[in-house]
Parts: sequence; C-alpha cells; structure tokens
Amino acid sequence: MDFRIFATALIALGLAAPQVQAEDFKGKTISMIVGYGAGGRIDLHARSVATALTQRLPGNPTIVVRNILGADGIVALNTFHAQAKPDGMTIAVVGASQVDPLQFLKAKASYDVAKLRIVGGNGHGGTALVMRKDAEARLLDKNAAPVVMGALSAVRTGMQTTLWGGEYLGWNAKWVLGYPATKALVLGLERGEIDMTSFSDIEDVKRLKATGNFIVIGQTGYLKDGKLTARAEYEAPVLSDLVGDKITDPLAQRAFAYWKSITQIGEFVALPPGTPDGTLETYRVAFKEIVADPEFKARITANGEEFLPQTPESLTALLATLGNPSPEVMGYLSGLAKRQGLNLGGE
Repeated sequence: MDFRIFATALIALGLAAPQVQAEDFKGKTISMIVGYGAGGRIDLHARSVATALTQRLPGNPTIVVRNILGADGIVALNTFHAQAKPDGMTIAVVGASQVDPLQFLKAKASYDVAKLRIVGGNGHGGTALVMRKDAEARLLDKNAAPVVMGALSAVRTGMQTTLWGGEYLGWNAKWVLGYPATKALVLGLERGEIDMTSFSDIEDVKRLKATGNFIVIGQTGYLKDGKLTARAEYEAPVLSDLVGDKITDPLAQRAFAYWKSITQIGEFVALPPGTPDGTLETYRVAFKEIVADPEFKARITANGEEFLPQTPESLTALLATLGNPSPEVMGYLSGLAKRQGLNLGGE
C-alpha cells in the first residue's frame, strides 16, 4: 500500500496521534485542593472554576473542593505535592502567598513552584489598604500611638504595602498578626480591634467606605494594558506612585520591582509535576473555553474580582523566576520586615 494513502487513512480514522478520549473522566471524581478558608475570594473563585470545569472536561466529572488550611496555603500545596498523582484526578487552585518565596521559604515548603503544570489563571485585581478615619491623624505622627495594622498569621504580599509605607513614607504603624481569614480582619476593622488592614474584596471596600468611617489610603493597583492602574472607586493612589521615586538603592529597587510583580498574581489552576502533556492540554482547552464564557466572567465579577485572565505561558515564566529567588532580594525584604518588628523569613 502507498504510505501516503495509509497515513491519510489513519488520520481519517483518528489514529494518527494519541488523543485523550471524552470518556476519560466519565464517572470520576476530581479533587480540587484550596489552601484558603471557605467563603474567601480564592475559595469562591475555585468553586466557580470547579463548576465550569465540570461542564467542560470530557465526561463531565464531579469536582470536590477540599479546603486545607495552614501556613497561609503552604500546608495545602505541600499536601498536593506529596499526595497528588499526575493523572489529572487532583488539581489545585493556587494563590500568591503559596508561590511567594518570603512565605514558602519560611514555612519550609516541600514543593517547587517552577515545576507545577499550569492550566491558566486570573490576575489580581489589586489590594486596598483600608483605615479607620479616626486613626488617620496618627499615621504620620511619631509622637502619637501607632496605627495598628492587622494581618493574617502569614503576612500576604498585598499586606506588605504597610512595610513600604513605614520604610519610605514615614508611617507610624505597628503590626498585629494572627487573624484566621480576611473576613475576620474586616470584622476586626469594623469593631475597632485594629486601625487598618489590606484586602482585595471590592464589595467590602465599597461597603466600608459608604459608612463614612473608613478611607482607602493606598492600593497596589491592577495590571491593565501592561501598566499598574488605580481603581477609581477606591479614590486612593497606587503605592508604587507614592514610593517609587523615593527608592534609590539598586537592591531596594530590585526588591520593590519583585514585590510589585507578586502583587499581580491572583489565583491559578495547577496540576502536579509530571502530569502528561495530553492531560494538561485537556485541562487547558477546557479552561480557555471557561474564560471565553460571558457567564463565567459575570460569576467572577459578582464575587468582587476583576476578570483578568492570565495565560499558562505567562504564569509559567513568572513561576520560573519565583522558584529560584535571589538571596539578596529575599534578604532585603526580610530585613525590611524585621525593622518593623516582623519576621517574614527569606534569609
């Protein structure tokens, strides 16, 4: 038989290359690991993705979300790394704190972020630093009682706005750590237990501002058309615009640039290292369909998120950098925190 005729016949029969068949996930249950508390931004995002993936993965599998708490997500990703088989039956929704070297070095993470197989993600819509109005006058008065900055047990990247403000803007602040979840921080702010905190739930920010008792004093901004952009509804400057020209030391400039890049990570879907290309591609095709769906976009924005899809290629490149952090930059950031009474690790 003529080889060309034979090859054409194989292609026609769908036998020329191995493909993932639609029934591969039929009747199966996929575990989705989430390292953050139920009801928070990342958890809500994960559950929206789980629902959408169920509808688009071949065979329409059931997806069960497992919230595994500890060390601001590090325990969950350690569990994912240790237990998940590379067979497509376990996926993770990963947040910035889980891939921030300041966090995973301190918590002795067992995973390598650069080896995660990335399906796709959503960029961060920006973090707001919210303060009680009655504390505003003390922020720049070193003779007054310090403004109390509330944070989780692990200081997330967005919360580190206060570190830069303290170092380069002369803010008079002290830290209180240990809140279990972002919602608890917001409640603590409303009760007056703390004077300010940082979070990214747009609806909570708008609700607090509407009372007239709270203001936004700064924000990280979000990436739009390649540049950091301020949210108009926050009525507050982007922190990098306030601090950027005050940082003259080259190492500090590198550290600040690194920190800004981390603030743009929202959450992304990952498969375990070693997952076959075919399985990864199946997930990526489904994810592309999800982000192209107007209903999914509406669901994400209803959760208070900005809809900022990120490609697996861009995320993979970023994680390659984060997986091999510069000791000098980590040392600078760690020292910055220690001067304000915090131990973020990284040395």
